[in-house]
Amino acid sequence: MGTCGALADTLAVGDIVAAPEVIGAGGRSRFPAVLPRSGAPFHVGPILSADRVAVTREEKHQARESGAIAVEMEAAGVAEVARAAGVPFSCIRAISDTSDE
Repeated sequence: MGTCGALADTLAVGDIVAAPEVIGAGGRSRFPAVLPRSGAPFHVGPILSADRVAVTREEKHQARESGAIAVEMEAAGVAEVARAAGVPFSCIRAISDTSDE
């Protein structure tokens, strides 16, 4: 759990995103994730776990080419440890900045 930057234009600050899959930096690795069961609304889509902050609109546009709807920096590492330990993994994030910021 934590924050992430929006890549999809439909996401607003404060929206909750749950990933069915986390994409590692550069798209080299993919980690399936368990979606939460909740009555509260949330968006579902892949999240890119980048190796650095996407600072500009152009960087976010490039990151969007991965198919992800949001970007963050830690989930792939956590997912890798969870996979090695044989335990379920979930990635739930709150949008901290929009795709055009």
